[in-house]
Amino acid sequence: MGGLSLILREFNMTSKDLADVLGITRQSLNDWVRGKRNIPSVRLKEMIEFFNLTEEYFLKDEDEYTEVERLEVKKSYLKKTNKLINDPTISPYRFWSNQNEIDRIFALIENKKLLLRIEALISNVGRLGDGDYSIESTNNYYLFEKIEYVLRNESDNTEITNALRELFKDFKVEN
Repeated sequence: MGGLSLILREFNMTSKDLADVLGITRQSLNDWVRGKRNIPSVRLKEMIEFFNLTEEYFLKDEDEYTEVERLEVKKSYLKKTNKLINDPTISPYRFWSNQNEIDRIFALIENKKLLLRIEALISNVGRLGDGDYSIESTNNYYLFEKIEYVLRNESDNTEITNALRELFKDFKVEN
């Protein structure tokens, strides 16, 4: 249950803080974090609602989290702590305190997902020119359109462009 400790760290919470929110003892919560006891379904539902994460985040170990999942936890924290700022000394307009960072993480998540799809696509590269019109093939076409867009707008997408270059650096197409 190490995933719960990652969630607590990302949310800047102690086990005592969460125990207080759930109305349980800190010892019970620590048993869940250490994997000594399973999280009761009632408490799991409360944590799902409180953290705005799915059940899987609480049931896997921290080392099983993908990079995308770690970013999703961070995004969930930022959304939960996002506050509307209405301070004329900072800006003449109202704005959300964490919105820029939420947008950045959202884009990063989408980029990481795209890279994972590209990696999967590369492993099936021989199937592209076979005249396959299945849903998967059509999705591959749209994926290539997205890659082309990212590369065409390289200056706006430097992080994913660099990741694509790294991904393709050793890739060789044989004729």
